[in-house]
Amino acid sequence: MKYKSNISVGHFPAQPHCFAYGGFDIQMNRVIDLLNSDYGGNIRINPWQKECKFDLAHFWGTELSHSVAFRFCKERNIPCVVSVLIPNHGLNSVFAMRAKGFARTLIKGKSFFADADIVTVINDQQALLARYVYGVDPSKIRVIPTIVDDAFFQENNHSVSDTKSVLCVGTIGPRKNQLNLLRAAKELDVDVVLCGRFDDSNPSYIQQIAHELEMNSSRFRYYSDISADKLVDLYLETRVVACVSHHETEPASVLEAMILNRGVVVSNLPFGRNPRFTGAEYCDPLSIDSIKNALKNSIAKPKSEFPNFISFAHRSEAVVNSYQELYLHLLGKK
Repeated sequence: MKYKSNISVGHFPAQPHCFAYGGFDIQMNRVIDLLNSDYGGNIRINPWQKECKFDLAHFWGTELSHSVAFRFCKERNIPCVVSVLIPNHGLNSVFAMRAKGFARTLIKGKSFFADADIVTVINDQQALLARYVYGVDPSKIRVIPTIVDDAFFQENNHSVSDTKSVLCVGTIGPRKNQLNLLRAAKELDVDVVLCGRFDDSNPSYIQQIAHELEMNSSRFRYYSDISADKLVDLYLETRVVACVSHHETEPASVLEAMILNRGVVVSNLPFGRNPRFTGAEYCDPLSIDSIKNALKNSIAKPKSEFPNFISFAHRSEAVVNSYQELYLHLLGKK
């Protein structure tokens, strides 16, 4: 432990883990664990517990279920931080964001987190969406990058893999679009590794994925619930990491791929046009031919370079320190 903190922070989870446990949940838990390891004083709020005191509340996600607890905190003058992930459905200009925000406010009213003391986002795109779509005062917005496991920063062999293989990491379901990826890879005759839990909210889609895996077992593999070290091994064994989702915020798999100098194929959608992803190959996620061409181009590259990506900003120490400094600032202790 770096030093024992004299503050306590109550963390409210994004969603029940039994229904969904994705990248945002992994990030949330990693941050809480590391904050406790370095400073102590961080509490996972248990709604069944009658006695629980904390100096500051940190809400993860924008779920409506947070709004009641958020109101209780504000009534008790407990400072509130809200960490948000905002899907970007084609909002490419400030004008479009303002129009979306105006319509949203008319229909749904102001979002509860617009009244937070601080709203954290993971990149500049998200900061614009928070400001113009959800009406968050820009002075309250802080950009704190996605945390990436320390295993990705070890002295590994980052040389280009000789295999024609593709890795796709993330919850397996329609939004992540793995079915089109598998079909494109099959036509291209390349190996694919899927890593993630199945989204059981769409059984028919999962059945189609399972069928592809079974019928192409010599080329397609599947892993779930593996360690960070094993995940790093999968990255190092692959040539290209693909994220052909229909919508995302900032997929951790792309960040991890860039840290390890893997090739990247990403959807040609607003989330994929993140300036940090410059150097990736882009595809239309609805087109198998487009995915296939992007995979082919990425595999053919002798070396992948991402000139706008700063890997050390995603190290655990940098991210955790940013949150701790934010808490201290809000409580007037720094």
